[in-house]
Amino acid sequence: MNWIDSRRSSRIVALHVATLVSLGSASDALAQSTTYPHPWIIGHRGGTVDRPENTLLTYDYSLDNDVTGVEFDVWLNSDGFPVCHHDLSVDRTTNGTGLITDKPLAEILALDAGSWFGSGEYTGTSVPRFEEGLQLVTGRGKLLLDIKDIAYVPTLVSYIENESFPKDDVWVWNRFGTGAPFEALMPEAHVVTQMASNLDREFRIYQRTVIGEEGITRLEDNPVPGGLSGLSEQTFDTLSRYMPFGQRMLFANRWLFNHFLETQLSTSTFGKAMLRTTTAATMLSASIKINVLPIESIATVKFRLHPRDTVESVTDYVKSVVENDRIEVRVAPDGLGRAASSVSEWRSVGYEAIEVAIREVYGDVIVAPGLMVSGSDSRHYGKVADNAFRFNPMIVSSSDLTGFHGTNEKITVHNLAQGTRTYMQIIRHGSSQ
Repeated sequence: MNWIDSRRSSRIVALHVATLVSLGSASDALAQSTTYPHPWIIGHRGGTVDRPENTLLTYDYSLDNDVTGVEFDVWLNSDGFPVCHHDLSVDRTTNGTGLITDKPLAEILALDAGSWFGSGEYTGTSVPRFEEGLQLVTGRGKLLLDIKDIAYVPTLVSYIENESFPKDDVWVWNRFGTGAPFEALMPEAHVVTQMASNLDREFRIYQRTVIGEEGITRLEDNPVPGGLSGLSEQTFDTLSRYMPFGQRMLFANRWLFNHFLETQLSTSTFGKAMLRTTTAATMLSASIKINVLPIESIATVKFRLHPRDTVESVTDYVKSVVENDRIEVRVAPDGLGRAASSVSEWRSVGYEAIEVAIREVYGDVIVAPGLMVSGSDSRHYGKVADNAFRFNPMIVSSSDLTGFHGTNEKITVHNLAQGTRTYMQIIRHGSSQ
């Protein structure tokens, strides 16, 4: 629920001027506009400037001054009785101390909830019981509930039914997951998921989100140009020699079948990374908190650069695809956007040492150069070495990949042993060069 606080200088100041929107999206807001054509005036905490908040005094005063309804903040005390109070602690608005949920009803009713406000004229005002508030509001306006714990829902529904409060006048702010269970127990009530100063503002906020989604969709529909070339081409040239005749024919005649091959390779995550810079939307953000309207929505998109591309070339491409008067493309802060690591020379003594070590441990297997499609700290070796080969000497299945940097990260004992043997052989051969 997004709140718009209108602090007026007279009458029911500190009220929220809002259009109540049930169901929770801008399209719903537009659909409801004929039912609720005018903004509703809801007394926030009952009204917080002319009378002490969340008291019968402020509820009565607000309803006498043409508000649509009032808001109750509701807690259950240690005895299980619902009372109206905003804070978990009673320290700010009463003469007591401690948590309201830890206090018995008699102690809460003995608190002074008015002496902190004004010049003392409200001294002796008590914290209201929930049923007292219901009796005061019945027939006079709407009731907006801010329920502080989902566990309170059955109790509050029971109280509303026992007091014969009009169910259609009940609105529940969907905080802490309270909306769905309340609606299940009282279908006539309304679950509020958005509030805005007017429908146009709500729709514009919804549009910002849609615009951001459109930008991501455009990127997904228009991937960074690529193709089978360079190291990726060398990988498949080597592997295709060992493929069945039909596949060897396809790779041997790429002038004819290149589009088909690249389309097939693009169906897997690994294949896409071999062909082009890949795109992944990793973060979407808008409002900084539940009751603040967003100024902008931001989509953070991660690009894993192919060696043929640069940060500048990818930035230019993204701008050409998505940027317009509504969408701005910003490069990540320094340190986050970096070029792909340089490609190491596979026709070198270092590569040969790796190739020999693999066959010594794993037998007569195919060894081919390949493109590492994920980030690694091994890139730092490129600062001190002419070639830095990223190689994992283990047999890894697709199910094993989920264990890398994931929950319950692990490798098999056999893989650990074989990997260690391979590294030992690489060190031996490398040191003899």
